[in-house]
Amino acid sequence: MKITKLLMLVLISSFIGLVSCGEDASSPTSTNIPGLSVQDLFPMTVGSWWTYETYATDEAGNKTGEEGFDSVYVSGIETVGGHDAFALVTVNTDSEGSTDTETMYYRYDGNKVMMYYYIITSGMPIDFEPQWVVFADLANSDWLIINDSFTQTISEQGMEFDLEFDLDFKGSHDEESTYNYLGTDYKSMAFTVLGVIDATGEVIGQTITVNMVNTLTTIQAQGIGNVKGTQSNISTGNMGDNEEEYSEKTLINYHIAD
Repeated sequence: MKITKLLMLVLISSFIGLVSCGEDASSPTSTNIPGLSVQDLFPMTVGSWWTYETYATDEAGNKTGEEGFDSVYVSGIETVGGHDAFALVTVNTDSEGSTDTETMYYRYDGNKVMMYYYIITSGMPIDFEPQWVVFADLANSDWLIINDSFTQTISEQGMEFDLEFDLDFKGSHDEESTYNYLGTDYKSMAFTVLGVIDATGEVIGQTITVNMVNTLTTIQAQGIGNVKGTQSNISTGNMGDNEEEYSEKTLINYHIAD
């Protein structure tokens, strides 16, 4: 069920683009709490940019040789979903030099970083209503990001069938810590998004079940943003195409605009 797996990866990928967030005069401001603030950990002034080395790993975190680069920049502020939001553009370059560009939207809401969760696929309309969700919450150690479901018609191998997708994403963060970047210690905090997607349906009298669990952890450093990220995708199902994928990215260079 390649299309089913592809769609599930698209649902997951909407949570990967976040890098940073800072304050701009024309954007909603955030509220400081003792210690670090969302501006400290997620700086996102317009004109800021970050460059990362990305690579596939095994479960233990060892590189497997497939390397690429991510370039992320804040292109401006746009009105999305009824709110002014920072537009973060990510250009992914894989190990073969092919590029892919996506734009995600984020804004502040008090001690939270909100993300506009929408699903983009090529040639496959998705019956899912875009919505603002909580990506990061400094006031709580864990929080609900999204719990939703929708039905999608799939066309594959000459067949057409409906799948019911259930989405359950939760976020959490660790205590304040330090991270050494290029010989300097920065205050930091690790944020984790745990996403679980279940898909069920019936094709020619046979029940299809697919489960995908994605774990995304980013280390956010004060005044820099995302300095390191790890991700795992583990999918299982009753069609015999179980998969495990692991990846990591590390910051190479960055610029935080005034």
